[in-house]
This record gives sequence, structure tokens and C-alpha cells, in this order.
Amino acid sequence: MAETEADRTTIYEAFSVLNIDKETTDVYLYLMENGPTPIESIDCISALRKVRAIEILVSNQLVSAGVGGIYSARDADLSFSAKVNALSHNSQTLQKGLDELSIIGSGGSTKPLNTPDEFYEWEDQLFARCSRTMTAVTVRFKLVHLRIPTIEARQNSGASFKVLGTVCDEETMQRALDLQNAGAEVRHITGATDDMLRYILFDSQSVLFAFRDSDDPTKHIGAWMRNEGFVKPLEGSFEKIWKSAQPAEKWMEFDFS
Repeated sequence: MAETEADRTTIYEAFSVLNIDKETTDVYLYLMENGPTPIESIDCISALRKVRAIEILVSNQLVSAGVGGIYSARDADLSFSAKVNALSHNSQTLQKGLDELSIIGSGGSTKPLNTPDEFYEWEDQLFARCSRTMTAVTVRFKLVHLRIPTIEARQNSGASFKVLGTVCDEETMQRALDLQNAGAEVRHITGATDDMLRYILFDSQSVLFAFRDSDDPTKHIGAWMRNEGFVKPLEGSFEKIWKSAQPAEKWMEFDFS
């Protein structure tokens, strides 16, 4: 996923706590986004500074060296977590940087979202950073309806939003219409129940699982996972349901008067 200027600034701030400058951070982000790369192909920094940047990243256990001068970015968890423990007053800045790296990374990662505040904040970041596709399986659309302002803002970004849910009364009809008008494509499925698995897939890379909070069933908690091998089967399942679901021209004719 492409990060915004503000996102990159957050990452720079986090890396500065590790005494890593912007150019060296750019090398790390280049390896995160492009995967294992020969040193001569890293073109985001001058050749002279590139060697020093790689040395710094390797010494901080953020980059590993392979055979033939191939360098790979490593998960930043260990380096950041150690610093968080040592510098508690900088923990907030470090955690923001780690969150940004989790979203833009390519390796496996998980994040438990144990409170509604954690869940909705992370969901909002995922919607804002979605660059290609978002597909959601909901029950009554509320899970995605909360993100309508972001969907509206992304109408001209090239990202597509597909939402499955049940249009079963006036309230769910209005939510479906709101989503459709905001730029999402909405389809109706029958037989959805409260115990059905709710999830949202982002850019074929990660999945956000949602569950009703037992302390307040009107809100959600959940977990996020970035693992393409895990996401692919869910995408296949979604597409099968999507093909048999009723498009807008059908569910818009439902009458609940």
C-alpha cells in the first residue's frame, strides 16, 4: 500500500527514536515495499550513503544480509519493542510507527483489537490506506456503514468497495442505500445471522475480523491479520457468495411498509 506524507512522517519520527535518520529509514521502507533486493538495485539513496545505511539497519537487526549481497527487511517488532521497554516515554511514537509498518509490510503480522476503540481506530486506518479493493461480509451493514465518510472521500481514488449484508428492514435498507450512494457496491444475502463470521478484506493482503463486544453488543472488537495465504481462501469464499447475492436493482425493490 502506498503511504501518505503524514504516514511517512510518523515512521520517520519512530525511527528517529532508534537514532536512525530519514535516508536510512527510506532504505528500510524500500526493502519493505520491494522485498529482497541486491544492494546495487537500491536506488532511493546515493551509492556512498547506501552502504552506511545498510550497515546501520543490519546492526539494528532491521535488515538481514543474504547470499550474493541480497538484503531483506525484517519485522521491526523486536527492535521497536526493545526500545519501547527501555524508553517508556517514547512508547506512543514508537507504537504509531510500528502500526504504520504493519499495514504497509509484506510479511505475516497479527494485531488483537480488544476494545471497541482499538477496533474502530484500526478499521479507520485500514479504510484510509486501502489502495485497490475492500470486500466485506457483514450482517446488517453497520460494520462498514461507520466508514461512509472515508468511502465517499475515496470515490475517485481507484479503490473499489464491495459489501455483502442482509436488507431485512427499513434500517438495513437505509444503510445499504447510504453505502451505495457513497460509492460502494452493495449486494443482499439471505439467511445472515448474528453468529455469522464478519470480516473485511483489504487489497488481497489482510483481513479484519469483527465480533460483537460482549460488554456492549452494539459495538465491535476483533483481530487483524496480514497473511496472503490466509486471505486467498476468504477471497474465494467471498466471490462465490457475491455471485449469487442480489444486486442493488433487486434489493432496492424490497418493500417494508
